[in-house]
Formats: sequence, C-alpha cells, structure tokens
Amino acid sequence: MSLGNYQHSSLLKGAIDYAYSKNVVLIAAAGNENTMQPSYPAAFSKVLSVAAVSYTGQRAPFSNYGDYIDVAAPGVQIPSTYFNQQYEALSGTSMASPHVAGLAGLLLSVNPNLTNQEVIDIIKNSTYDLGIPGTDHEFGSGLINVKNGLEDAQSKRQ
Repeated sequence: MSLGNYQHSSLLKGAIDYAYSKNVVLIAAAGNENTMQPSYPAAFSKVLSVAAVSYTGQRAPFSNYGDYIDVAAPGVQIPSTYFNQQYEALSGTSMASPHVAGLAGLLLSVNPNLTNQEVIDIIKNSTYDLGIPGTDHEFGSGLINVKNGLEDAQSKRQ
C-alpha cells in the first residue's frame, strides 16, 4: 500500500483486519516526512511497515522511522514507470514497499501453503541487520534479503 495518514482510522483498521482474516499479506510504505509519528495503515500491527534506505545502506533522509517499522528496502532513485510512457528514478517509501511485496510474492511462489503471518515472519526474520544490532527504529528487523527469505520459505515446505 502506498498511502498514509497520521490519524488512526477505524474504517481503515476494519479493512485491514478483514483482509488479514482472508490471508492477505499486507505491506505498507512508512511515510516520507522524516518523522517518528506513526503513519497508518503502516502502523497497524497486521501490516508489514517498510522504511526506505539509500544505496549506501543508510536510512533515506525522508523516510519515517519509529517502533512501528518492520523492515527496510531500497527506496532512493528507483527506476519506475512514469507519465506519457516515460521512466523516472523516484524516491520514497512507496518505492521501497514494492520490493517487499515482490518478496512476499516470491515466497508464496516457492511455498503456496504459507499463511500471511508466516510470510511476514519470514521476511522479518531473514533480513540483513542494519543500524544498531537487532531490531531498531530506523530499519526495523533490517534490510530485506531475498536469498535468505526464499531459503526459509523453501525449508518450510511440507
């Protein structure tokens, strides 16, 4: 999801809860205001919240941070489609969260029996740690790691 608001919404929470109950893996951009204030839907507990990192592995200067951040992904100068059949290099947590959504799809492609919570747990537990050791407010569990995630998903196959 590439949307956000700093006000809690019971309507949005209901939609999140409903989707989660249907085994949807919910992933959201953390926001681009360099603030610790929780942004919704990313701050909901059933949503995997994504911060942005630059090519140097540092938190992108615009990326929101805080205790609701779950993981980080590349989000600076990411090639993307643009208006009028053009391409642009864009930056934002909305450029980072599709990396995580793609990883979730890959995990399910190697193990379609995973639940949404198992996918979230694999993504969070297979990261490359950045920042202070362990989970932190800038990177959550760390930078997503596709290789480790796929190996974990494959090992859970029945």
